[in-house]
Amino acid sequence: MNTTCAVFAGCFALAALLYAPVMDAFFIWDDIVLLRWMSPVGGGGVLETLLPMENGFWRPIPFAMVWIVVWLFGASPAAFHLVPLILHAINATLLFSLATRRGLARVPAALLAGAFTAHFALFATVSMMQNLMDIMTGTGLLAILIVADGRHDRLPTGPVAALSLLALACKETAVVLPMLGAMWWLATTEGPWRDRVRRSLGGMAILAGLSIGAVAAIAALQMTYGASYLGQQRLGLHPLANVRQFGDYLLSAVFPWIHTAILPFAAIRLEHWMLWAIRLATLGGFALLAVAAFRRRGSWGAPVGAAMAGLVLVLAPPSMLDVLAPPQPRFLYTAAILLFVAAGEFLLRGGPVARRTIAVFACGSFALSTLSFFASPSVADYRDTADRVERFVAESQRVSEDWRPGDIVAIVDHPHPHPGRTDWQWSYGTALWDVFLPNAGVELRIGKSEDADRTYRFADGTLEPADDSTGAR
Repeated sequence: MNTTCAVFAGCFALAALLYAPVMDAFFIWDDIVLLRWMSPVGGGGVLETLLPMENGFWRPIPFAMVWIVVWLFGASPAAFHLVPLILHAINATLLFSLATRRGLARVPAALLAGAFTAHFALFATVSMMQNLMDIMTGTGLLAILIVADGRHDRLPTGPVAALSLLALACKETAVVLPMLGAMWWLATTEGPWRDRVRRSLGGMAILAGLSIGAVAAIAALQMTYGASYLGQQRLGLHPLANVRQFGDYLLSAVFPWIHTAILPFAAIRLEHWMLWAIRLATLGGFALLAVAAFRRRGSWGAPVGAAMAGLVLVLAPPSMLDVLAPPQPRFLYTAAILLFVAAGEFLLRGGPVARRTIAVFACGSFALSTLSFFASPSVADYRDTADRVERFVAESQRVSEDWRPGDIVAIVDHPHPHPGRTDWQWSYGTALWDVFLPNAGVELRIGKSEDADRTYRFADGTLEPADDSTGAR
């Protein structure tokens, strides 16, 4: 217990150090929407967090946690960063516990947890409250792997099912966790394969039924809401595009420093053909490792194969989502957990070459990630965007003294642009004003508006009248 607490303290201290540049950064992107929804002006009580959202998502546990954070700390940017950071350190500690439970020595297990804590592919997820559901799904995954470890004679169906249901209340991507638990038990239990399968048939049938039922319930909920992924037909089966998307996700999880097409915060620029070469090499290496794992089922092959199969399961759904759009970093969190689980198995049961390779990669990943947190443009861009939004709010509060209830106020050069969708910019701006100017009583327009009573231009951190349009219509 003392060792586990020490590992948590170390991982949290490491995360706090690496994420320090953005710990007090202002609200951006969907954190703004969450804040507005959970604040008193949004009218969202804790009971509302238990209901499905307008886009068909049902995530009561993370939304209830966000509501509690807002209720305790109000519009505190630091709280919105601190909670995901704590959960990330908890997940790193669970990874340590899983590795030591599997037989890995404490020192390499602690180093593995530290490398996971510092992995730069997770920066975009851990730095914002809006991705809390992905982090909590990762918590559910790690808990299931610990519970389903091969120390039990029979598949622990009840605990795996209960943890899967809790994870499903965090995010719908947890539909794969029941089968992941079953695969992990099969891969880590001693004895002949046929005997293991025979002993777990009943439990696997129950867990498969749970996954199928969850998929059906999620599909029904999504189809009920027109704004959902299924309602907007944003899922598609396009084999070549899906494989490329999967390769992009895999490459992003392993080498986040060079994949400029997917992670815009990468510092190294590559030619298009070079990116394709690396993508194909990564997919080829993944396929070769899968073949090797199948052939080495008696040693490290089974656990590593289970982790790799889980990687395919967790990345397959997002690989079919918006196939023409760049993959989203938030989907990398559970994939990164499985990669580090596989790395732990190599350290535990691999040969000398495999152990040295994984150790070198883990140390290199730790060093590059640590450097990236302080040198990558993405961290500076994040901070710059947050500072612009904070300044926009302060300037809005300053000029609001001249507004009258019912005025239409237009903002030119909005500080929080979103590519291609003006309505998204509008939703972020109105959410900000609902929270920080709740009594202004005006209507916000983004961009020039002919019927605006007042028009402002946001430039150089100030809101100034644009085109002398500051009077009544």
